[in-house]
Amino acid sequence: MISTELKTTYDDIYSDWLSMYEGKDDEAYEAGKMLCLRYERPKDKTEKAPTRARSAQKIYDVMMGN
Repeated sequence: MISTELKTTYDDIYSDWLSMYEGKDDEAYEAGKMLCLRYERPKDKTEKAPTRARSAQKIYDVMMGN
């Protein structure tokens, strides 16, 4: 499960994101991008990362009522 992996094997992803983006306007976008690049690691990273980041931002905006 992703939440377990992000707390153990991939804990550096969350730590890095937290130190760089927490509380910033683009925090959801950057979280999606970082997860794509460092956790999902698709073959076509440069194409997939921005798409994943935009999706994360859209989901976050809906959750926040924006």
